[in-house]
Amino acid sequence: MKLLQFSNQSLMLLATEAAILKSASAAGSAVNLTIDDNSDIAQNDYMFFGEVGKPKSEIFKVNAAVTAGTVIQADTLVFSHGVGTPLYRVPYNQVKFYRAETLGGDKSLLATVSIDADNEFTTYIDTTNTTGYLFFTLYNSTTAAESDYSAGFSYASISYGSRIKIREFVTSPHNWAKPLDDTLFDTLCDAAEAEIFAIKRWRFREATATFNSVASQQAYTLAEAGATDLGQIIYATYDGNPVMPIDIKSHKNLNWNVLTTGTPQTVWEWNGSLYFTPIPSAVESIVINYYKNSSGFTDETSETEVQLPIAIAFRVLQDLWATSDKEKSRYFESRYLQTISAMKINDLKQVSHFPALTDSGLDKEAVNNQVDFPTIT
Repeated sequence: MKLLQFSNQSLMLLATEAAILKSASAAGSAVNLTIDDNSDIAQNDYMFFGEVGKPKSEIFKVNAAVTAGTVIQADTLVFSHGVGTPLYRVPYNQVKFYRAETLGGDKSLLATVSIDADNEFTTYIDTTNTTGYLFFTLYNSTTAAESDYSAGFSYASISYGSRIKIREFVTSPHNWAKPLDDTLFDTLCDAAEAEIFAIKRWRFREATATFNSVASQQAYTLAEAGATDLGQIIYATYDGNPVMPIDIKSHKNLNWNVLTTGTPQTVWEWNGSLYFTPIPSAVESIVINYYKNSSGFTDETSETEVQLPIAIAFRVLQDLWATSDKEKSRYFESRYLQTISAMKINDLKQVSHFPALTDSGLDKEAVNNQVDFPTIT
């Protein structure tokens, strides 16, 4: 699931005319707009209304003949606009995303997407391919004019679609049915992630490492164990027998003689190594099941890791509603606190077991079991 992005600022480099709205406009169809000067603007031209990435920015088509002066007609406006809002004539209104197996290979069209004017990027999620090269063109849906292909971008350097999936959930109609600035969304996500990682520092996914003990050796580096990404031990076995994961404080409290050898009963991680007590007395297979450690959700490395805990979505929604609707804010706060409380109470029930965002939204079974959808309108 690769996140393909076109920077909308690139479109503005192609703008050929600029104007200013002189009278406030309403949303609707066939809307007459009074601007300071309509010179060089013609019927079927596309106009960028507002500024890239700003709320209420949109693209419309001039759908009537233009008489020299100050009036043009928009085919459809989704938003109302105030006096002073800028307009720019742009040659394209859509982006076409293409993929090729190699840089010089044949290009296949993935999707044609209308430019998302109120976001910094126009995006498309490729849920099928994880290798190859991305190309895009700009397209005029009225004249069928299409720009040259962009340079090729390797899928290896394109991020997985983590945040875009949580953004889709946050901005769904029953959650936050309003424009959402990308910068604000990223800021709120960063804050939510920081809170969660302050509670549980490991990334919410599981892994297993298997290695052999060495007779009379107590400590094994994480590299030796094959678990350099270890965040927290879930359970461990020695020759098939359970070994209890503990922390360094618990080990000190037990006050076992470090020279004792035999069948290990406990294991703990300290300063990049795994320690066993009693010290293994023979060469046996050790299995460590653990949660991986990670710095955050923005640097995913495989498609299996793109699901995000629903706690982040609830935390973002709590902040979004905080200044405009206290009741809704409190609702999403309660959903957020539910997941966080469970994380604190039960170390073995990590966020990976909570409802996660999928291509179709929340996992249905998990929703039915743990999460009530908002009914607020």
